[in-house]
Amino acid sequence: MQIEPEYAPASAPAPSALAKGRVCGQGPDQAVAAYYGDPVAEQWALQVGAGLTDLSHFGVVRVSGPDRLTLLTTLSTQIVTDIGEQSRELLLLDANGHVAFSAAIIDRHDVAYLITDAGRAEQMADYILRMRFMSRLEVEVATDLAPMGFTLGGPLQRALAGELVWEDPWPGVCEGGASYGPAPEDALQFAIWLAPRASLEEAVAAVLKNANDGFPLETELGYEVGEPTLAGIAAWEAMRILAHRPRFGREVDARCLPHELDWLRTAVHLHKGCYCGQESVARIVNLGRPPRRLAFVSLDGSADELPQVGTEIKVGDKKVGTLTSVARHCEDGPIGLALVKRSAKSGQVDVGGVAGLLSDIVDPAGKADVSPTERPGAGLRGSTAGLTGGQKAGLGLA
Repeated sequence: MQIEPEYAPASAPAPSALAKGRVCGQGPDQAVAAYYGDPVAEQWALQVGAGLTDLSHFGVVRVSGPDRLTLLTTLSTQIVTDIGEQSRELLLLDANGHVAFSAAIIDRHDVAYLITDAGRAEQMADYILRMRFMSRLEVEVATDLAPMGFTLGGPLQRALAGELVWEDPWPGVCEGGASYGPAPEDALQFAIWLAPRASLEEAVAAVLKNANDGFPLETELGYEVGEPTLAGIAAWEAMRILAHRPRFGREVDARCLPHELDWLRTAVHLHKGCYCGQESVARIVNLGRPPRRLAFVSLDGSADELPQVGTEIKVGDKKVGTLTSVARHCEDGPIGLALVKRSAKSGQVDVGGVAGLLSDIVDPAGKADVSPTERPGAGLRGSTAGLTGGQKAGLGLA
């Protein structure tokens, strides 16, 4: 069955209880607070594992039943039948290998929890239901759960021990995965706690109180964090961008391939087959050259306003890509992620009138660390005179 996703959220999430009286985020983040008073201090809190970010506009799909992990493995890019207590990530692709859905997944007490971007849960749940056939499982949108983001290695991780928590494997390369470039040097390790939505304010207050031990803490550059605190989505996005971490609601469009975003690191298992889009995934790994690639953008900090997501990136008068994410980082200044043509060169660019410096995330050569050194079939090039165009294409020679 062909997946035909909507790339705009099906419905706008209701404003979060934690966003009352706050300036809210933009685009898919309009339901949560951009910041709670001091955007810089909130980034420092995330750096030491003491910042808790409201991601309650994200969706959660609950899948139960004895066949849940078998079906999710069959449908997706990932193997989850052996997930145990681990945290993994998966994609659902269309027949051409384009990203249709992404999800973080954990499995606890015979229930799988899929965490999706804002406005995506109903669509994902509906697709899984339509594809279950004779599988013994139940699927529902878990409206009773509210995702909350934090970073590992600090007091919040200790305070949330034993809770429903997904630990992001990014930027590592998971079993069966591949990378299209070096890992970012300063990436934090993210996590998501599934909090009770009905008592969210009380639950958050209790966790922040339980985490308030051993303060003050210092960041690597010596900035002091006095206590655990809420950190707005603006701080979270700044940390995510610096980590080169792709996000469905920002980096994905209708023709996005996982290779373009270096998403084979964590979300694709190359040693499994028989899922929608698998042929495209394998072909691009073997032949290389995805049409676009994710790049990092450092922006001129003298401008009062940041360029908007969706702004064209140009070299001279020529468009080379589009800004997909942007934030103001407490140390690196204005930064962003961009999807650019594979042929785009690193260096100076114009981002809606703001000067920027483009640097590589995905290798411009379009080769993964597991791609063959020679194009498959290269040794046959001298003996293909009698082959049809279709036969040559099948060998990767056309």
